[in-house]
Amino acid sequence: MRNFLWGSSKTSKLVNWNLVLAAKNRGGLAVLNLKQMNIALLAKWVWRFGVEKDHLWCKIITEKHGAMYSHWIPGRVTNTSGISCWKSIVETSFLVNTNTSITIHSGTRVSFWFDNWIGVDSLKIYFPDLFRLAKDKYSSVASHISNGSWVFDFKIRLVDNEVNQFATLLLRIGSLPPLLNNLPDTRRWSLGNNRVFSFKTLYSQLIKTDGAEDFPFRFVWNSKIPPKVIFCVWCDVHVKLNTKDMLLRKGMDMDNGYKFSTRFFFCFY
Repeated sequence: MRNFLWGSSKTSKLVNWNLVLAAKNRGGLAVLNLKQMNIALLAKWVWRFGVEKDHLWCKIITEKHGAMYSHWIPGRVTNTSGISCWKSIVETSFLVNTNTSITIHSGTRVSFWFDNWIGVDSLKIYFPDLFRLAKDKYSSVASHISNGSWVFDFKIRLVDNEVNQFATLLLRIGSLPPLLNNLPDTRRWSLGNNRVFSFKTLYSQLIKTDGAEDFPFRFVWNSKIPPKVIFCVWCDVHVKLNTKDMLLRKGMDMDNGYKFSTRFFFCFY
């Protein structure tokens, strides 16, 4: 397939690599995208960081990089040496953070400002000015609840625009805080059905926009048709077959005794 699609340096290339990497239902050949696959595998370690707190590797990471701002997501790496691998892992944290939902029970494992426990993003992102004024930026949800009411402690008294932001904050989180209990807070994976991190679902999410939206998947990938015929149909749908007209448009001399490689699909209309 590689020789047919790209041939040698002297032959015409049929399709670009990005199209080949796309899923079949989006016009590709479903060849694994190694870059996106690596990103999904790195993100798996971010997920494990939140569920394997008693494991030795997690204890070493915490000891080396200090206390994390979130129970679930590792903090930003600030060291300047010896951390290239872990830094690459941390850079995928947003993929886990944006594709998970947190259920509050005790509220002690959920960061009020950093975790996505309400809405699609953290309160730190929604209300940067209030976050800057908060005395304890690493406080949990439980520490903001007392006697069934919200409790906040800012460095200075709020005025003007800050008051409006605070009112918007209360509208977002609700005037009454969630009821707490003694159960541990839980996190669920929003991609897939089993609610646990899946490399396959994240990889599919990363490549879901590659390829074409209106590709006739059922017409091309017919199980009753031989694979070689399917492949030629696939090329034809993408207008990539090396027909005589196509080769002429690519500047090849058809009347000069040129010998075509068997890697070419050649036909006359």
